[in-house]
Amino acid sequence: MTPAPNPFPTLATLSKGLNQVLTGNGLPAGPVAVLKRKPLLPGMTFPTEIVTCRLAGDQKLHLFCKYEAGRNHNAHGHRGGVSYEAEIYEGLLIIAAGLSGHADSPASSIGNIHGSNRYVGGQANC
Repeated sequence: MTPAPNPFPTLATLSKGLNQVLTGNGLPAGPVAVLKRKPLLPGMTFPTEIVTCRLAGDQKLHLFCKYEAGRNHNAHGHRGGVSYEAEIYEGLLIIAAGLSGHADSPASSIGNIHGSNRYVGGQANC
């Protein structure tokens, strides 16, 4: 029996994608180095992991990465793939940023969206 293919991108593919997404995105200029990858298991609809990176100046960044990995979750026009989810996350974070000016808002602890990337062949988004 052939094992299922790994749904996560290789380190080289992930590094290339992160460098494309994070370059010129308000973060320190320089190469992004992947330090650690922690898949979130059991799996969700799409393969997901927390990626710890080192940016220029030894700044660490923890990223929530979700991958299409050739999967599709469209159902009756009301669900979308990872690209659609990225748009939703971005909208929610924009709303949260507007609320974060209030002292009693839990939105002040919410992170940022740094971007998304479609790898060659449309196999993964992050």
